[in-house]
Amino acid sequence: MRRCSKPAALVAISAALVGTGVPAVAFARSKLVVSHVTEPPDSRPLNGRWRTTVTISNQGSTTSSAGKLRMFLSKGRRFSRDDLPRELVVTPAKLRLYPRMGSMTLLPRRLTVTIPASMPQRSYYVVTCVSIARIGTDSLSCHFSGQMMKVGTDAPVAKAGTIIVVGPPGPAGSAGADGVAGAQGPETPGPAGPPGPQGPPGNGGSDG
Repeated sequence: MRRCSKPAALVAISAALVGTGVPAVAFARSKLVVSHVTEPPDSRPLNGRWRTTVTISNQGSTTSSAGKLRMFLSKGRRFSRDDLPRELVVTPAKLRLYPRMGSMTLLPRRLTVTIPASMPQRSYYVVTCVSIARIGTDSLSCHFSGQMMKVGTDAPVAKAGTIIVVGPPGPAGSAGADGVAGAQGPETPGPAGPPGPQGPPGNGGSDG
């Protein structure tokens, strides 16, 4: 029985492609990435929130599948299994879901992110991932913030019994104005003095 052989032209083309490092058969696929995320604030308390814009893009040659956007707090710049319990709350919930996307299309989302009250207090990177992200990846399917965000209380709260330091006394005030002089009282006559002494007798006149 004679075996069927490939046409010589097809064999030649396949050999040429493999020789140049290009696969003879190229499989078209989608490539969904998180292309942009607004940087988080420097710090936020527990139960704190902030507004962010997330942009997803399909950089592949075919339509991508629908999926869900998720955000986490990470201690490093590689998505690990330890990051899963530190998932952030993203609202509105319907905007977490993204539809099928055509090739080379963009999809921005304006979201509110909330830190759960149970989150351990320290500094983290904010990582944003699409559904195709895998544990232990640092590919474009996850986007890491460029700066770390401090989670927890920014400053200690004053407690009871705090010592209050009293400042030095202020300068003395100016002297008050002089009072107004009172009105003069009525004049009252004093008692009569004693009679004066009797004068000497006079000399008699001369006779005519």
